[in-house]
Amino acid sequence: MTGERVLFVNPGFTTRIVGPSPRQNDALPELLYAELPDPAYTVRFRWEKGSLAFWDNHATAHLAPGDLNHLDVTRVLYRRRY
Repeated sequence: MTGERVLFVNPGFTTRIVGPSPRQNDALPELLYAELPDPAYTVRFRWEKGSLAFWDNHATAHLAPGDLNHLDVTRVLYRRRY
């Protein structure tokens, strides 16, 4: 844990952000949602046999890569709910 603060926004769950004015709340979520798929914020992990990756879903947007169709792979995602 780094103790770093995060702002979690998700179009499916976020209804407003506490603090900004109503006018700002109309614009701010859309601005943040537009940043979600930006490749500058992504991590590409080179899988090898025995690899394990995990992340904190409270601070991470998980977007499946769209450029794997040419590979003979099966993606499996296990999600643990607390």
